[in-house]
Amino acid sequence: MTSETHYERFTSPGEDNKLQSFVHSTRGKIILTTVVLGVVGLVAGLIIRQGVSSSEPRHAQALTGDKVAPQPTSIEPTTWTPSPTTAQLKSHTSSPTSHEPATTSKPSSTTKAPTPAPTPSPIYGKINDNTPGTSGQTTNPKTFPNRGCKLPNYLSENGHLYAQAPNGTKIPIFIKGINWFGMETELNIPFGLWANPDNGTSLYEIVAFLSRHRFNSVRLPLTVDSLIKNTPPNPNVVNAYESPALNLTTYMSAVQSLVVAMGSKGISVLLDIHYLSDTDKGDAWYSVEHPASMTLNAIDILTINLCSDTYWNVIGIDLTNEPWNTTWGDNGAKDFRIGAALLGNRMLANCPSWLAFIEGNAQTHTITINGTVFDYYDWWGGGL
Repeated sequence: MTSETHYERFTSPGEDNKLQSFVHSTRGKIILTTVVLGVVGLVAGLIIRQGVSSSEPRHAQALTGDKVAPQPTSIEPTTWTPSPTTAQLKSHTSSPTSHEPATTSKPSSTTKAPTPAPTPSPIYGKINDNTPGTSGQTTNPKTFPNRGCKLPNYLSENGHLYAQAPNGTKIPIFIKGINWFGMETELNIPFGLWANPDNGTSLYEIVAFLSRHRFNSVRLPLTVDSLIKNTPPNPNVVNAYESPALNLTTYMSAVQSLVVAMGSKGISVLLDIHYLSDTDKGDAWYSVEHPASMTLNAIDILTINLCSDTYWNVIGIDLTNEPWNTTWGDNGAKDFRIGAALLGNRMLANCPSWLAFIEGNAQTHTITINGTVFDYYDWWGGGL
């Protein structure tokens, strides 16, 4: 007798065999699917478990059949490796005890005794003129080298300048110079030696710059008053670290320091009686406040202190700067022909090796061109 299986909506015996076959097939698929899902779930669980416990101590995982053995609780003591303390580090190094602040880096076991700090190098005052300059050199020397030169006899003959050696040999000299202002002011020191992060420079850099660009002479403006009083320069406008060779004790010591520095590079110096004082500019070689006797005294001071082999590069004195209110050859009170002879002869009496430089009085002249009158002036050296 054929068994009859009842399923929802299926009661026909004719379809029973087909249905039964379908049911067995479906049941197999369901079982297979269940097994697959179980395996997948097991694998996923193992992966997740492994990921979660990756930072924890690893333990053996046992599988019994299709079950995962429970994770045993570890009773082993926690292993912890402490970082070495400062005391431990000191016990493992041969370096001497240091009073420096502790650092986070482990000192080397071969640490050597510290060496003295090098002398700091100048950081200000470099003249940027697109040349190699003074790279790698000491730019703040305490002294400038002495070239061992002798004071020559400076001559002016037939419109040319010569330096005559003791054996009589005459060497022609040509001046390519600059003016370095400042000592004629109340500061009593050349401008620019205040080297700082923004501007300024040093004595060494000035000398090196002139030498690099083939300048061979410096005109140094001075005042009668400061020479007589020997007024010290203002130290607040000099970076003493950058220019330690510059002696600021007195006015004359500063002049001597500048002359020696220039001489180290073969640069000559022309001493210029620029003003009577920093407030009395003067229009001649004297004034009411500063009579001619004071100017003569200033010339004596220069010759006594600077006419020697040490200052061989001083070529002479510019007797009066721009004597604009003088005359020439009229025998008047301000006849500069008389004044120049007076001052020049005083210089030569004490230092016959120097040259006397005389400026003209730059008088005003007129000229008429096509009915129009024009004024013109002598250049300072051409009004003699």
